[in-house]
Amino acid sequence: MESYYDRNADSHDTLKRIRRAFKQTRRATVRASKRALSHYYFAQVLQMQKRYKKAEAALEKAVKIHPKFFEAWTSLADAQLILKKFDTALEHYELALEIYPDYIYGLDRKARTLIAVGDFKPARTLLRRAQKKDDSRYRDIILERVRRQIKGPDWDEVFVAETDSYIVSAEASQHVANQTAEQLELINKMSVSYTHLTLPTKA
Repeated sequence: MESYYDRNADSHDTLKRIRRAFKQTRRATVRASKRALSHYYFAQVLQMQKRYKKAEAALEKAVKIHPKFFEAWTSLADAQLILKKFDTALEHYELALEIYPDYIYGLDRKARTLIAVGDFKPARTLLRRAQKKDDSRYRDIILERVRRQIKGPDWDEVFVAETDSYIVSAEASQHVANQTAEQLELINKMSVSYTHLTLPTKA
């Protein structure tokens, strides 16, 4: 028959093994975090040097080592945005926000990327979320621009004229819209023609 002492001795040994495993796991996590941070800070230097592809590679290493490193996901998306990898950047901003939904920088950056690709309604939602978090008024101008893109100008009547290169909206009259569009098209054609001129060289 097992004694009280034997049962408690086994429990004590088990507890010691659990504590040892926990310490080893914690040390491994700390080492991994330090490695991820080194890649992250190296990427910041690379971005300042405008070496965005190398920064992207460094940040990919950081998030592979530490998948919950939301600042690294956001920085990775920043580099990809500059490289015009819009879809990938949006995915990585979203990953950062899944880890930390109240990350204001991530909200702002994803919103600006959505604006860049012309997706204004979800951009407005993100900007409003960020606004509620920090009550910063600098977003008011951006929100107003987004509102105009969604709803158009606050005019009683809008007159629209379209050319090969432009769509012009005017408040005054259809005649003004037509004239403005024609003049813009003329300027555009003149500038294109000018760029193709070959100046004569001296004999």
